Amino acid sequence: MKSHLSMSLITLLIIFSLLCVNFVVGILLSVSYTRKVNQLTADVNIAVNDGMYEGEINLLVPEGLKVFVMEYQLGIIDEKDDMIQVFSQSVNSEVRRLKVSFPVRKHMQNWKISGFVNVKVKYWWIEKFMTLRF
Repeated sequence: MKSHLSMSLITLLIIFSLLCVNFVVGILLSVSYTRKVNQLTADVNIAVNDGMYEGEINLLVPEGLKVFVMEYQLGIIDEKDDMIQVFSQSVNSEVRRLKVSFPVRKHMQNWKISGFVNVKVKYWWIEKFMTLRF
């Protein structure tokens, strides 16, 4: 009887220890994941060249993250903040640099870019869909 009681106590201690380790590992991974995701950014460089908007979108991905680009959308905005032209494309691959090229519909002196990139981020077993705006 005493041996059975001590085996039950040892089993409970092992189970409790495993639960505590699982909890601590989950907290550490969650903090690390949040820190890395907050460092994920998109750098956009677009210029007008021979009647085309040309350039690239560079994803600055922290080490350890896997990022899959699902799609992106760029909008050309004039000085009155009116959307003049929109360009979008589905990609669905693990790339860090996207080449962009589309024709200029209306030539403007003062314009700016607005847009987003939809990505799927993986870190260990954690997976999340998110939008990077620029």
